[in-house]
Amino acid sequence: MEVCAVTMTKVDDWLETIPSKNTRKNYVHGIARFETWYEDSITKLIKSPEATRTVEKFYVYLKQHHPQNTCRNLTNSMIQFLKFHRTEVKPRKSLGIYKTERAIDNHMLTISEVIYGASPHQ
Repeated sequence: MEVCAVTMTKVDDWLETIPSKNTRKNYVHGIARFETWYEDSITKLIKSPEATRTVEKFYVYLKQHHPQNTCRNLTNSMIQFLKFHRTEVKPRKSLGIYKTERAIDNHMLTISEVIYGASPHQ
């Protein structure tokens, strides 16, 4: 999964405005995943009236294969990219794109968790 060269110029412009290294890395991964699914460059959606509909279709596709938080993060990459390039993206709220699900702790309990009831992930 690689982002095409034409896209990379626009993506680089956008990424320069993101202070967090990890966020930048996640956004590049999200754009690459989208372009693999879309079979074309995300730049084709800049100023496109089909941007919102395409975001929704990508999200529905992801929901068939990934947990909610992964779908939200991957979809958010393209939403933020398109918004940066002044493309209106307003997915239907009923899809739940921005919903965050609490992760279930499925690890061995530590002594402090048993005694104090606190998770090391909180």
